[in-house]
Formats: sequence, C-alpha cells, structure tokens
Amino acid sequence: MISKKSKLWATLSYVGALVIFPLIAKQDDSFVLFHAKQGIVLVFFGVILSVIANISFKVGALPIMIGIWSISLIFSIIGISNCARGEETNLPLIGNLASKIQL
Repeated sequence: MISKKSKLWATLSYVGALVIFPLIAKQDDSFVLFHAKQGIVLVFFGVILSVIANISFKVGALPIMIGIWSISLIFSIIGISNCARGEETNLPLIGNLASKIQL
C-alpha cells in the first residue's frame, strides 16, 4: 500500500520544475522515484521542444507552443492520476525512456 505522503511527493513530479523536490527529499522511496523520473523526462522534452519551436518557427511558434503545452498538460494529468491511484504505470512515449534513468 502506497502512503498518502508518497502519493503527494510523487504528484509534485508532474508539476514542472517542482520535480526537483521529490528527487531531493524522497530518494529512498521507489514509488516517488518512478514518477520523478517520468517528470524529469516530461520537463526535459517540454523545454527542448519549446526551444526548437521558438528557433525554427519564429512567426508561427505560438500554435506549436500551445500544442506542446497541451500535450505536456495531458501527460501530467495522466501521471497525477496514476499517483493518486498508487500505480506505477508508464506514461505514453516517455515511460520507457524514463525507466532507463539511473538515480
């Protein structure tokens, strides 16, 4: 059974830059680390894609940015939902990559 405290810490992993707090505070909790790894990948790809969109599509970057933010928001909602249920379910597209991160 996953504690409410672990679920809360894991949830922070999907709130952008707040992913750093679960990584620092709960290094001994495998449930929190599972979600923190996915949060790291989500933040990383969001930043990289945003930079690429701004550089490549100076005039038409806004619709692309809205799309990137929408996808990030959807993935975050899925991750938070998994935390609330106490599940360690990989997010689409990024879950397998996150599992390769060594902390």
